[in-house]
Amino acid sequence: MKNFRKTILRVDLNAIVHNFNAIKKRAGEGVRIAPVLKADAYGLGVKEVMQALPGLESVCVASVEEGIALRRLHGEIEIIILSGLCRPALKAIEKNRLTPVVFEPTIIPFL
Repeated sequence: MKNFRKTILRVDLNAIVHNFNAIKKRAGEGVRIAPVLKADAYGLGVKEVMQALPGLESVCVASVEEGIALRRLHGEIEIIILSGLCRPALKAIEKNRLTPVVFEPTIIPFL
């Protein structure tokens, strides 16, 4: 079957910066904004997006594995794991200084 549609993705990092700054301005002083950069920043390139947004204090990723990979690139930023916490990943989370989201109270006792 012939493909008649050519899909093109154009990433406008200036638009990402503009949108981030607009959100930050609207949120106000003292509010930490943590962009979600899971799945390689939704295919845009986590390295490129983070370079376009210097000075980030926190970012969110989907999994521990993504958090570990990002930690290798950025040693000091807070990395929040949206998938939460599971017992087998505790050591990796602690070693890599990741912040898991606690979305269920039953998780808390085994911390």
